[in-house]
Amino acid sequence: MKRTLLFLMVFLFAFSWQGRAQTICTQTFTGAGQDDDPTVVTVLAADITCNAGETINSITFKNAAGNLINSNCGTWYNFTLDFDGPNAATITGCGADLNGTVVTGFTTLTVTSADLDNYSDNIVITFDLEIDHVTPLCAAPTSVASATVG
Repeated sequence: MKRTLLFLMVFLFAFSWQGRAQTICTQTFTGAGQDDDPTVVTVLAADITCNAGETINSITFKNAAGNLINSNCGTWYNFTLDFDGPNAATITGCGADLNGTVVTGFTTLTVTSADLDNYSDNIVITFDLEIDHVTPLCAAPTSVASATVG
C-alpha cells in the first residue's frame, strides 16, 4: 500500500505541474500607398498569429524595411509608430528610431507615413514584430491511473 501511495504521489506531482517556456516568433507586416494620403499599417493584437493563441509577453518592432530605411526617410517623409497599452507611446522618425521598440499589453499598433516635402511619394512600409510568448512545456495529463505494486 505504501508503494502504491508513493507511486501515485510522485506521478501526480510530476505530471500535474504544467510548466511554461518562453518562445519567440516573428511576423511580418507591410503596406503600400502614398506619403500624403497617408499610408497606414495597423496591427491589432488579434492579427498576431505566430504565437498560436498563447499569451503574449511583449512584442519588439524590428527589421524596418522599404521606405522606413531608405535615404529619403527624414527629408521627404518620416513615420510615426503609435501604440496603446501600459507603455503606450508615439515615436516619430525612420527605421533606426523605431527598431527595438518594445510594446506590452497593446490592442492596436499603427505605423503612419507623414509627408515632409509637399510632394506625393510612393511608400512601402515593411517591418517585423518579434513576439515573445509563453508556451506549455508539456500537456496536462487527461487521466491518472494507479496500480498496486506487489
